[in-house]
Amino acid sequence: MNPSLIILAAGKGSRYGSMKQLDAVGPSGETLMDYSVFDAILAGIERVVFIIREEDSRLFRENILEKYAGRIQVEFAFQRMTGVPGNPEVPVNRSKPWGTGQAVLSAEILAGKQFIVINADDFYGYESFRLLTEYLCNNINHGSYAMIGFPLAGTLSENGPVSRALCQVAEDSYLTGIVEKLRIKKTGDLIFPDENGVNVPLSGSELVSMNMWGFNKSIFPPLQRLFNEFIRENKNNAQAEFILPAAVNAMIREGSVKVRVLPAASEWFGITYREDKPEVMDKIRQLIAAGNYPANLFCKG
Repeated sequence: MNPSLIILAAGKGSRYGSMKQLDAVGPSGETLMDYSVFDAILAGIERVVFIIREEDSRLFRENILEKYAGRIQVEFAFQRMTGVPGNPEVPVNRSKPWGTGQAVLSAEILAGKQFIVINADDFYGYESFRLLTEYLCNNINHGSYAMIGFPLAGTLSENGPVSRALCQVAEDSYLTGIVEKLRIKKTGDLIFPDENGVNVPLSGSELVSMNMWGFNKSIFPPLQRLFNEFIRENKNNAQAEFILPAAVNAMIREGSVKVRVLPAASEWFGITYREDKPEVMDKIRQLIAAGNYPANLFCKG
């Protein structure tokens, strides 16, 4: 059975200034999510679950259901401020959900036995979906997961610093750890993360997680446990976020899971700053010109 696709789409886009998940970047009004769904369908995926905020439900349904009809089964799960089903309400005044780790927990009922997780506002490419789909179909053991690793240099923005999850990978291609680096930026031909005022050089070839994961349902019990621990420690911190790479890193440290790192076979790009959008649109045009995508992804004609 092919995996489901889970798209993390509950972000508010505060830095971007609007809901970039639904912002058009293709010539016929396509979003980056549309290109991911198109690639997922080609890779054999038949079901997609969108993790959204409940107040955005009508907007997403209006923008998604009709164009995907007859192509892929669509489900919605809500990421709420107060946690997930079975978790007590948290007495904290928050303006945003609890992060990507909590988002995945929100999809537990709908996820299925195996599933791929991606960000709504990133482009991953067909080959990345194919690699993960094939891996999951051939590796069904509990606690055996995978992720696509993208070269750091190809994930940076010309318009400001970014945070990236740098992967520590053993010779057998399994992940041994993930280190979150903040404020990584380009300076000429060099890349530096600014840590405590000290510039640390990076080559740009380091593999990073861009939240493209392959899991099975065994991820949920340890993820729920780690989230409960996180809540106890941060219930009064309105800014704290339970981040998926950090949660996976904790499981690796515990020795409870193994994650195979699959080097990306296609280019990643995405929108962090509004100024990134013209470059993303240009890349889409180039892919269409090369014959990778039709000019209208979901044309009914």
